[in-house]
Amino acid sequence: MRHHLRAALVILAIFAAQGPANAATAVAIGTIVTLSASSNISAPAAEMVIFNLSTQPAASATGCSAPAPYFAISAASVTDAATRRDMLAVLMAARVAGLTVLVSYDNAGAYCDVTGYPAVYTIMIQAN
Repeated sequence: MRHHLRAALVILAIFAAQGPANAATAVAIGTIVTLSASSNISAPAAEMVIFNLSTQPAASATGCSAPAPYFAISAASVTDAATRRDMLAVLMAARVAGLTVLVSYDNAGAYCDVTGYPAVYTIMIQAN
């Protein structure tokens, strides 16, 4: 059963987001250290999720303006609500199970969330 859950989550993550054509895609692989989901009342952007990895790239290496090293998912960067929900589900499953994730993002600053954090293209759970 656990194998089927992993496979389903990986498939969801693969189709979760697409990045702009002019972006320089980079990949970070690690376990989730911090995961925070906020409403539009307590966050600078509606339905905002921020997270970081055990191997999080330095904020200065992402090309975005945020001073702290996190990734962001919000209505501004991932406009489809179902996709945001699926990405959060993948993150929560990986966090609870302690699994490694692969996160693709733009490291040239072409795809940043309105909060200044790098926005996420894809999240995939890696087999441990």
